[in-house]
Amino acid sequence: MRLIYNFFRVLFYPLIILANFLQNNFTSIFTPMNMGPTGEEYYSNFIKKNFYKKDFVLDFGCGAGFFSKLFNPKRYLGVEINKSFLLISKKRNSQHKFRLLKNDYLKGYENKINYIFINNVLHHLTDKQIFDAFAFFKKKLNKKIKVFIIEPLIPKTFFSLEFFMKVLDIGDNIKDKKNYIKLLNKILNIHSKKVKKVSIGSILVIKGNIKK
Repeated sequence: MRLIYNFFRVLFYPLIILANFLQNNFTSIFTPMNMGPTGEEYYSNFIKKNFYKKDFVLDFGCGAGFFSKLFNPKRYLGVEINKSFLLISKKRNSQHKFRLLKNDYLKGYENKINYIFINNVLHHLTDKQIFDAFAFFKKKLNKKIKVFIIEPLIPKTFFSLEFFMKVLDIGDNIKDKKNYIKLLNKILNIHSKKVKKVSIGSILVIKGNIKK
């Protein structure tokens, strides 16, 4: 399936580039392209029930701020590398704090954050970038840090809408369950892992804490 998936990624590369361009340059119009099932209430409720009110959440790769409303503005920091997404986040959720992902993005929050939320982000990163990000968390955050990760899984069948939707995703590093677990076991103490059906596809949900 991986070979077939990669073949269609190459075949549809111009469409993938177009989707990326539209999201980056016309964010306010094309935000639905970046939402997937995230706009559905059941998905938001599923996320919210995994956090306590006392948690101070780092939303790593917060996108256009779809989930910031689920968290207490005084106990939330959204971080994003895409400047267009960040502007939308700040306009939609003026009470929440957002920062551009750069060298000092955790400054002032080192002793506050105890939970990292990573939703549909890792498949946009190389393994090295993931290791670097977690090494930075480990270095900067002083508490025992919990992590909640949601990632799309590479489809198991070719004849499905899910397959073509994920082929057109701008993330280049989508994995199957086995390879996500293999990667994340190197940086996390994994407490739970499960596959969940959402909308037209499947996601992997992982909870754990950063290894010391």
